[in-house]
Amino acid sequence: MLHGFQADLGEISSEIKHLQEASISMSIKLKNRRLAAEKLHAFLEKTNIPPSVLSHITSPHVHEGFLEAVVTLGKRLNYLEQHRPASDGSSLDVAPADTSCGRGLLPELEKLKIKAISKIRDYFTNQFNNIRKPKTNICMLQQTALVKYAPLFHFLNAEQTVVAEELRSLYVECMGRTVQNLFKSYYTQLLKLEQPAATKNDLLIVEEATIKSIFTQKVTPASFFS
Repeated sequence: MLHGFQADLGEISSEIKHLQEASISMSIKLKNRRLAAEKLHAFLEKTNIPPSVLSHITSPHVHEGFLEAVVTLGKRLNYLEQHRPASDGSSLDVAPADTSCGRGLLPELEKLKIKAISKIRDYFTNQFNNIRKPKTNICMLQQTALVKYAPLFHFLNAEQTVVAEELRSLYVECMGRTVQNLFKSYYTQLLKLEQPAATKNDLLIVEEATIKSIFTQKVTPASFFS
């Protein structure tokens, strides 16, 4: 019986050792999978394109939804166009541009970028032309239509410098002409308020008290004209 117990204990000890080794192996695999899941989650967050981005960019209107879509598109392009592994480790040891996701998404993102650039260019061109129109509230237009959508110009400046410089030159030209016209109008209005000064041939009538000397009651016209 003792030999039998000894044999059973040996088998149990072997099974316990096997379970310990299996537990350690499963723990390591679980840790590795969790780490891989975190990296994959971070990679998907930086490459995922929500359906709203596509719908807003392809729509004919420029609004806050379009602004958010362009900002998202810019972030995806900046990440996927990297030819070195991401600094945050989200792409592991592979450059985002060399991943299967990057090779598949970049051509589609380029199409969206071209569409967004064309739409942004038309939008700012129309707004700059509105500056030239008479009775335009330029301050209100700048706040609601230009400053509010400044990230669109930043995207344009990063992705298509030539178009950005073209729009910048157009804005400078429109604002220059507008400011010049405003100063011309202001100068014209000032001229209308200008009163002709009295000449030596005009008769001046002044109250006697205003031209009396401090030390005498005699009127001294010379003191008035001096």
